[in-house]
Amino acid sequence: YNTREMVSGEPPLTCDLDFTFEDLFLGWALTIGVFISFLPQIITLIVRKVVDGLSLFSCLLNYWGNAFTFVNVGLLQWSLFVCCNGISTTKCANNLLPILQLIPPWICCGIILVLYTKYAPKSEENKPSKFSMASLLSETASHSLHWLIVSFVITAVAMGIAIALSFGFGYWTKPVTIYAYVIGIFSAIFQIVLYIPQIYVTYKAREAGSLSVVTLIIQVPGSLLIVYYQGIVAHGSWSTWLPYLCSATQQLILIIQCAYYAFVKWKLRRYNQVGSPLLNSSSNSVNPS
Repeated sequence: YNTREMVSGEPPLTCDLDFTFEDLFLGWALTIGVFISFLPQIITLIVRKVVDGLSLFSCLLNYWGNAFTFVNVGLLQWSLFVCCNGISTTKCANNLLPILQLIPPWICCGIILVLYTKYAPKSEENKPSKFSMASLLSETASHSLHWLIVSFVITAVAMGIAIALSFGFGYWTKPVTIYAYVIGIFSAIFQIVLYIPQIYVTYKAREAGSLSVVTLIIQVPGSLLIVYYQGIVAHGSWSTWLPYLCSATQQLILIIQCAYYAFVKWKLRRYNQVGSPLLNSSSNSVNPS
């Protein structure tokens, strides 16, 4: 450990610069793994070029939740940036792992939201007459574009307020800490209800559609590992790791849903394949000609 005196009369800062191989391996594996876990969903949308079975509401909540989590951790663990002063780039990167780990899901969720807007139905029939909460349930491209812009604006405003408070009051001050926890609570709320719209959409569709089950299967254990890393290894706040625990639970429900509907469709296909020859042979025996 390395203790340094902060400027402007701040209390001493303890920098943990001695990382175990296990912690580094887990941290970087999670950072890279989170990015890889989103690739099946991104590829599915690009290949299918449709968004059927995918919930716009869940895509929005996923983006907001990850963006707000990044702001929350960046403010509460700003000391990680301070500890980078005077150390090598490699040690700095290892030190910033708890923050770097949250960038890939934020970026990937933004890409998915953009792809949703690109491949959303172009039909304007039965759309709400104006931009409102009703448009949140619409799958048309125009309303998806509205919410894409709103999402980017919300993110920019949240980060702008964080920067303004940090420079205005100083890091580790009460206003900054309160704002960080408020952002963390919003993130937790978003993540707690994140997959509820998707669970409903999947229930109505009775199939996965453009929802990537592979992404869900990868992300469940990944989310649980992030809970362990952020909560135990990085000693992060509950507002940081709780959203991932909620997400993992709902993702598991979605996997069970998709597996059940796939099994039902497989049984129906098998029944039709086995039943048709029987019906044909029966009709042939009745009509030998």
